[in-house]
Amino acid sequence: MNKEKTIKVESNSNNPLVYQHEIDVLSGKFDHCPLVVKGLTKEYIKGERALDELTFAVEAGTCFGLLGPNGSGKTTLLSILYGLLLPTSGSAKICGKDLTKAGVFRKHIGVSMQFDVLWDTLTTSEHLYFYARAKGIQNTEEHVADLLNSVSLVSKRDSQAKDLSGGMRRRLSLAIAMIGSPSVVFLDEPTTGLDPVSKRDVWNAILKFQRDRAIIVTTHDMDEASAICSKLAVVNRGELIFIGEEFEFREQLESEFKYVLELQFIESSRDKAIDFITRLVGEDQLVKMKDDIEGIEGKISYGVGKDASINTIWNGMREQDLSDFGITEWQLGETSLETLFLQLINSQAIIIKDKKQEWYRRLIGLFIK
Repeated sequence: MNKEKTIKVESNSNNPLVYQHEIDVLSGKFDHCPLVVKGLTKEYIKGERALDELTFAVEAGTCFGLLGPNGSGKTTLLSILYGLLLPTSGSAKICGKDLTKAGVFRKHIGVSMQFDVLWDTLTTSEHLYFYARAKGIQNTEEHVADLLNSVSLVSKRDSQAKDLSGGMRRRLSLAIAMIGSPSVVFLDEPTTGLDPVSKRDVWNAILKFQRDRAIIVTTHDMDEASAICSKLAVVNRGELIFIGEEFEFREQLESEFKYVLELQFIESSRDKAIDFITRLVGEDQLVKMKDDIEGIEGKISYGVGKDASINTIWNGMREQDLSDFGITEWQLGETSLETLFLQLINSQAIIIKDKKQEWYRRLIGLFIK
């Protein structure tokens, strides 16, 4: 791992929030934070970067939502922060301890994976006692009692894991991650597969633990990110493309549109459906967000430009016989956090595509000069 002094205080980001955050981190402004990452890069194959000079910091008292599509680099990043992988270059520190010193920094972290690491025949309290003793915790009785209370499992302290519901098992896994009061806690997809009520119970438990530590949550659930995360970071293709609070996320992306129009149509009538919508709304006011085919039906989601007349769209859709255009269903509503996330990822894909095309043009230019 490279020493920190080799990292330049500069940022190549086009996003002003990312740019300023990276400059602040690299200049040492956030060195007091429990998690500080500077210029972290991981190459599996020479020239192919899973992480590309990733720089960010997470302050104590923050629930930090780490978002990104599959293949974005999140898993590689977490593997490095767990101490399972070494980066190609850059640095990462937890409570000021370098990740190359695994035995030193690991006592400061807690981890809850997507899957539950539980034994069916051990009780809830036995799990906590086992992990507490493994971590060398003193006064285990008091510590275990506090954890059971925090995750609302006091009444289940003597229940075996096999008899717990899915939500209870996740809360037990959360309590295990909090053993020893770690300064940095990683929660990987903490509510995957849970029903809405169980999700809320896990979210409430997470918020109880947030006060004096940095909690890093990876999730594909935008409702979850909105409910518990005080700061969001979006990683795509190994690069940080957004960091900030939810209102800043909305502020940046809703400047383009505030409404989403979703269409479902018979695939064989695709051209007619698209032509109708384009004429109704205006080509310059439509941004295609999603385009899917499911069997014989097509689905398209459009972002609607801020200058478009919502009343005109609403009335036009209601007054027309939409079956003439093969449209079977439609919906017009305000943009969700998930829609904005997809917009950001899609716009980043276009930028990367343009960069690759420029690289190819330069390469070809070497041979035709």
